[in-house]
Amino acid sequence: MEKINFEDLPSTATPINATNLNAIQTNVENAIGQYIMVGLAQETTITTTSTTKFPLDTNISSNGSQLTLDTTNNCIVVGQGVSKIELSGMIYVFTIPTTDLVAIYIYKNNNAYARFSHYLRDNYQSVTIPNVVMDVQQGDKIYIYVNNSAQPTKYGGNVSGSYLTNSFIAKVVK
Repeated sequence: MEKINFEDLPSTATPINATNLNAIQTNVENAIGQYIMVGLAQETTITTTSTTKFPLDTNISSNGSQLTLDTTNNCIVVGQGVSKIELSGMIYVFTIPTTDLVAIYIYKNNNAYARFSHYLRDNYQSVTIPNVVMDVQQGDKIYIYVNNSAQPTKYGGNVSGSYLTNSFIAKVVK
């Protein structure tokens, strides 16, 4: 972090200029860290009982370029220099035809890494992924899969709307 030593007026030793403002912005961005928040742009209905890749298709917010969203493959791609990430998120279920166990899987490349489940008894409920820390390397792809036997199940969307949505945040830890 670059330190800027500000002085009180009437001193002109620390002028407000592009160099100082850019240094402040860089310091803030570095303090926040590299992250990406991804989600589902529109509500979607999954009509199969098999484990299905969740259609992550929108970059809601991000800082830095070490984590990117691949909308063709619906995954987060790990960039150069990253060895560990932290992932958390939520899937919001609008409608579910019957009481059912909904499972969320985190996949790293083609392998299941973690599983979280919640027994849903009614519409408008969510399943949360608590913080999961995983070792990664450049080129790894992080996917979200869902599974439940009550079909069809409608999942929330509309990341710019005012109701609950599906979102996942990946942060660079190391």
